[in-house]
Amino acid sequence: MRVARWTTVMIALAVFAAGCGGGQGAQAPAPQAPAPQAAPPAPGAGPAQAPVPAAAPGEIVVVGKDNFYEPTTVTLRAGQAYDILFKNEGTTVHNLIIQAKDAAGQDFASDIVVNGGGESRIKVKIDRAGTYKIVCTYHPEMVGEVKVEP
Repeated sequence: MRVARWTTVMIALAVFAAGCGGGQGAQAPAPQAPAPQAAPPAPGAGPAQAPVPAAAPGEIVVVGKDNFYEPTTVTLRAGQAYDILFKNEGTTVHNLIIQAKDAAGQDFASDIVVNGGGESRIKVKIDRAGTYKIVCTYHPEMVGEVKVEP
């Protein structure tokens, strides 16, 4: 009887652990060819950054990778409405939350689960100038910021 309980507990833990890594309906990523290497920056040019996808007029694109946002800083004008397209180019589930509201749970947020290769749109209008944190629910080290200028 004890062996059966122990086996049941171990199977339940294995199922739980498997479910934590991929979000809803996650599948193992398909093998990819290695990405071409960028040329090193010219002396004094600073670190190289990958290009951010072009945005439609009135749209800002933020890309989530494993485990960072690109760009890490987005600048907005206070009182102006924006459409932010969050694209997850990472291999795991991510999301984007702009902590700009006074009450918890009222922040600007993408879909709670954005699987690798997926995207989510957010309408954002922040009236107060300041700097606001961008976070991913699943990866606390994945942060960025929104600077709102008057």
